[in-house]
Amino acid sequence: MKWILTVLSAVVLLPVLFLVAVLFYLDAADLSQHRDIIAEQVSKLVGRSLSLNGELDLNISMTPSIVITDIAVANTSWASEPEMLTIQRVEAEVELSALLHGDIHIPRFHVKGVKSSLETDADGLGNWVLAEPGDEDVDAGEAGKTGELKLPWIGDAYIGDVEFTYHDGQSGQSITAKLDYARVSTANPESPTEFDIVGK
Repeated sequence: MKWILTVLSAVVLLPVLFLVAVLFYLDAADLSQHRDIIAEQVSKLVGRSLSLNGELDLNISMTPSIVITDIAVANTSWASEPEMLTIQRVEAEVELSALLHGDIHIPRFHVKGVKSSLETDADGLGNWVLAEPGDEDVDAGEAGKTGELKLPWIGDAYIGDVEFTYHDGQSGQSITAKLDYARVSTANPESPTEFDIVGK
């Protein structure tokens, strides 16, 4: 179960964190006017086509907040489903003071309404491998730089209403899981982390 949660967290958080980072660096009064450009830039970063079909709302303050709705991440060409990941709603806050010191502090990061379809092919390659060799839409140099990013601190991370399916292309085994919610919280980057997970 631990590896499933690890993979699911990576699949959900990585594209969304890239999206949140791009939006916070934009200086735009109406983000919806730049929807296609934002989706295109994030797609290049994560190595998979990303669609933004809903609300984009950025509130500028000392701790800016953002709301994004109706997000979809396309699947790889050989996968059985057209979309690897869909998310109904994302809410996030970022501390500007931490950014000045080169750190990424996200006091609040909530994701709701997640559907994820993970699978491997006959060779064991997972569809969650976002930067694929030979992908014409991904610059190999840019894809390699993602490993150099400093990991963010997230104070209150919440993922709710998750439907998860996994199919092993080698064994033929399939797993279906539902997660009511998973909450990971910590008071500050040096504090112990608390976990609260409910699902089946």
